[in-house]
Amino acid sequence: MDIRTKKTRALIANTFLTLLKEKPIDHISVAELTTQAHINRSTFYRHYTDIYNLRDTITTAFSDEIVTHFDEHLPEMEHGEYRGWITELLDYLAVHKDAIILTNKSTDDPTMINRLRTIFIDKIFHYQNIKVTRFSRIIATDYCVSGTLSLVYDWITGKLDVSEDQLVEDIDKFIGDVQK
Repeated sequence: MDIRTKKTRALIANTFLTLLKEKPIDHISVAELTTQAHINRSTFYRHYTDIYNLRDTITTAFSDEIVTHFDEHLPEMEHGEYRGWITELLDYLAVHKDAIILTNKSTDDPTMINRLRTIFIDKIFHYQNIKVTRFSRIIATDYCVSGTLSLVYDWITGKLDVSEDQLVEDIDKFIGDVQK
């Protein structure tokens, strides 16, 4: 992707996030977004099919980045060391908190969280070569992944009022206890 395309997409995304602070996604039009971004509608449509495609593209980019960090920490997690990944996840989310909340509040289904849940479980099963017949292992893995993502989402949205260090410690202990 060339630099002009990157700049245009960043402009569109930033304008979209600004508008999401003011109103729900179903009240944002392409015309309004392009006017505020000072671009032509055809420029928008060259990159996205509609406002929802833009939102999905943004959440997919966040998900992909989180999955990359997850992949980097899989060998550590295989040995019961979760703290590094949890800390990196929370650090990343803290930096991108506003954008993640804005793009996920505009849907009844926390799309990014559900997407990450599915990806993480599949990657853990594949990495650890877990057979689908090991039902107790499937339940424990799903429980840990779902619980962790739910706690993290509650933390970034302010529903869970604990420090990052405390959350890392608690999730690390929780996963360690379940995986025993």
